[in-house]
Amino acid sequence: MDTKALALVRGNTTRWGSDYDALTRALDLRGPLEEFAASAIRRNEDGEQDGLPSSLHYDELSITDWDTLRGIMDILEPFHYWQLKLQQEEHFGQLHDIFPAMDELLGRLEESNQLYESISRRHNVAHYNFD
Repeated sequence: MDTKALALVRGNTTRWGSDYDALTRALDLRGPLEEFAASAIRRNEDGEQDGLPSSLHYDELSITDWDTLRGIMDILEPFHYWQLKLQQEEHFGQLHDIFPAMDELLGRLEESNQLYESISRRHNVAHYNFD
């Protein structure tokens, strides 16, 4: 993928799907973003950039952070799909259009909830064993 022409997308509260778009773009630009953060951290550690906080390394995303963002994007994907589908001209908010969307979205949220509860329980058990 040619990432030279791509810019980050900023999510906002007034545009449905903007968080999905922002996550999609961030994941598309993962390599350059990781490179940028690592470079800024190195310059800060080497004293090349005065004025940057020493906590800059906290802005670097871990593999787990990227996996979490991917999981959030996977949850938002069907919402994005239905948003685009239901805003097409031939759809006018009629119940026969909306019910399938609601059924699928509710099912996906329930599946995601079960998955993340299971992961959370395993994490809490593992965390408890290390304490």
